[in-house]
Amino acid sequence: EQINQEVQAGKDVKNVYEALALADIRTACDMFADLFEETNGGDGFVSLEVSPDLAGDTAKT
Repeated sequence: EQINQEVQAGKDVKNVYEALALADIRTACDMFADLFEETNGGDGFVSLEVSPDLAGDTAKT
């Protein structure tokens, strides 16, 4: 459903991916927030892989 909404809004593949990834990250952060608090930041992290286009550029990552 979200993919269709993003495509209908005229987004290209990269922007559709970014919208979906950000939505997933927000959901994961919400799910792990209590664990993060309970462990004083020792656990409950959420991450996203760096784009291969930027992987070799430390200044942009």
